Amino acid sequence: MEEKIDKLIEDKKSMAEQLLSDEGVALLTEMKDADLLRFVSLDIGAALGDRAVADGMRAALFGFAAVAIFLILWYRLPGLLAVLALCVYAALVLMLFKLIPIVLTAAGVAGFIVSLGIA
Repeated sequence: MEEKIDKLIEDKKSMAEQLLSDEGVALLTEMKDADLLRFVSLDIGAALGDRAVADGMRAALFGFAAVAIFLILWYRLPGLLAVLALCVYAALVLMLFKLIPIVLTAAGVAGFIVSLGIA
């Protein structure tokens, strides 16, 4: 993804260097609106957000595993029951996320993790 962004920036840089040359003024006046819009826009997809969501979910799983291990080792049977209750809660919330079509952003993942901690 970084290579794609770097390539887009380099393309825009080369276009800017062409425009700043002596022929730049003539080129700007001859440019169509679509070409000018392509020059000033930079498209970045949602792939960076997808990566943040995936990283957040992985962090949540590692954190949940650490808390589960602590609860089971420290409290034994009550800890095991608490971990099972948290698993049921997490499953219900994730099923609700699927049932009601929502967009899960990085902030949404953080909220889900906080809700697990509060539960």
